[in-house]
Amino acid sequence: MKELPKHLNKIMHKMHTMVKGNYSKFNPTKKNWYSKYSWTLKQEIKFEDWMVDYIYNNKEAKDELLDIHGKNKNLIRRAVRFFLLNYGWKIKR
Repeated sequence: MKELPKHLNKIMHKMHTMVKGNYSKFNPTKKNWYSKYSWTLKQEIKFEDWMVDYIYNNKEAKDELLDIHGKNKNLIRRAVRFFLLNYGWKIKR
């Protein structure tokens, strides 16, 4: 399996940690990998805030993950929400 870029790897590790998932068995090439775990809405919001701050405060992460210039927290939050919409864990009901 091809290794993920440095900052995406850290983000995926954090996602797994928040749901007590087994990151060592994570395979991003496996179809629907993002449906393996679930989290509460509160956990997702906490993760979203963490990811926004992580990217906002880390120029290297922002440059790796996003194609935006400057430090615009609103644009970063929109990108993170799009990421979670597509690849976030399912929300527990």
